[in-house]
Amino acid sequence: MKGQYMLGASPYEIERLTFQGEVWRSMTEALFDRIGVGPGWRCLDVGAGIGVVSLPLAGRVSPGGEVAALEMAPLYAETLREQIARKDIDNLRVIEEDVRSFRAPKAAYDLIYSRWVFSFLRDVEGTLKRLLPGLKKGGFLAVEDYHHLGCAYYPNRPSFDAVIEAARKWYLKTGGNYRVAGELPAIFYRLGLKRVEVTPHIRVGGPESDLWRWSELFFIGHLPAMIREKLISVGLAARFKKDLEEVKKIPGAIFVVPTIFDVVGRR
Repeated sequence: MKGQYMLGASPYEIERLTFQGEVWRSMTEALFDRIGVGPGWRCLDVGAGIGVVSLPLAGRVSPGGEVAALEMAPLYAETLREQIARKDIDNLRVIEEDVRSFRAPKAAYDLIYSRWVFSFLRDVEGTLKRLLPGLKKGGFLAVEDYHHLGCAYYPNRPSFDAVIEAARKWYLKTGGNYRVAGELPAIFYRLGLKRVEVTPHIRVGGPESDLWRWSELFFIGHLPAMIREKLISVGLAARFKKDLEEVKKIPGAIFVVPTIFDVVGRR
């Protein structure tokens, strides 16, 4: 990740992130249930974006709790501030700063949480090392991120594999790591966290599912960027879209979601 978020900050991304938040809300809520997040907790949401996690989390920790939403993109930070004002939420504040330079206040949080942020970062361990002093003794660090292998459309077409592989190369080109979730448990232990647990999520959906729509918003929506980055050709992009429309009409067509890990450690 060189400077800005790989996928950019735009009205399109706001739409995509809003839909994504609904698709994956139950996964994250189940994680918070397992940890026991509740009233009175003080939480840091790292890379909060437009607040798809921060907003419901603020409700979960009320009364008495607070959520700090760390977000570096001005468009996203302002969008979240507008929602906070519109919904009259008094226990959610926005910190407009880059996680790569942010230093958490000492022992301030019961939970430091992040979803789909560390896969975009070059120095994951260094970033976590700066965040951890902000965790109270007994507090939780919880990250939901990709181990991107397994992602596929079926019936398969060469264009599908090519575009999915191009997306992975995009992560690498910008300094990210599309398999970061598999590396996190060892990093957690090296940083002194205890009781590290890993919960995998593997999901499949057909053309009428939210999961398929989620995949289209990502792959089709970002084909122009992958062309600009010279990761795919204009012809491949057109072939991908045509193949996808044809495969969607085939009974039994499915999209296999990239594997997602919940990685949780306790200080």
